[in-house]
Amino acid sequence: MAIEAIQPRPIFPAQSEVRSSLSEQWRREIAVDLRALISDVFCLYIKTKSYHWHMRGPHFRDYHGLLDEQAHPCSA
Repeated sequence: MAIEAIQPRPIFPAQSEVRSSLSEQWRREIAVDLRALISDVFCLYIKTKSYHWHMRGPHFRDYHGLLDEQAHPCSA
């Protein structure tokens, strides 16, 4: 009895397998806009966490908690 090698399945379907009513041009434009949006969100997250960890002063607890909520809105 021969054992066949297990072939890994691709994580994403090949481009030819993607079914969409959007043209290639629209998909490319959406991808460019999404990259910019995701980049901005990630930068905001990093800056918020940086302020969160470098907070000082009499209102430390209030601001620390506020920035933590802003960085992780789903955990609140």
